[in-house]
Amino acid sequence: CIERILEHVILVGDLNIAHKPHDRFWKWRPVCIERILELASQGEPGWVMDVQKHWPKVERALKTREAVPRRTTNVATKTVFEKFQVRVTNNGKQLFLGKAEATKEEALAYYDIFGEEGESPCEVVISVDILIELMHKVAGVGWSMAEERALAESDAVVWNTSKATMWLNKMIDNDGMVDAFRKFYPTAEARFTVWHQ
Repeated sequence: CIERILEHVILVGDLNIAHKPHDRFWKWRPVCIERILELASQGEPGWVMDVQKHWPKVERALKTREAVPRRTTNVATKTVFEKFQVRVTNNGKQLFLGKAEATKEEALAYYDIFGEEGESPCEVVISVDILIELMHKVAGVGWSMAEERALAESDAVVWNTSKATMWLNKMIDNDGMVDAFRKFYPTAEARFTVWHQ
């Protein structure tokens, strides 16, 4: 029983949780559209104003999303795969988003960004890379790498979005624990890896 141990205990292991924004590759960080729109009301320049101007168009396109069959071929082996890709309608034109995935559910999951009403202050949470793709393909807006990075470092980034992440952060904070990796490498980024299981 841990309570009876009188020495310090170190919790180790792969918890498969990126518990701080810098643990995740910057393009995969989740951002809150409502926060971006708040920044726009404060007169923030550049990418913020682009999102404010074009978000209604992006939102309309996303409401038409569907997963459609796509045939892909491995160029080396010539093996053909039956997959699914997201398609939206924008101004009467059909656009493909993302890449072909093994199932309809997996293809749609990247664009299932609308939360349940009242679930959190951020009802629309989207990863930086998906927002970049939508702004480019739906709104025709391209950002520089500096603007994309500014988005990933902005106050629009949300964290603690999963119960597991909230649990880990609470445990670390309440028990005075130290993330040993973060202690020795405070500015390291994207050191967390994840794979579909």
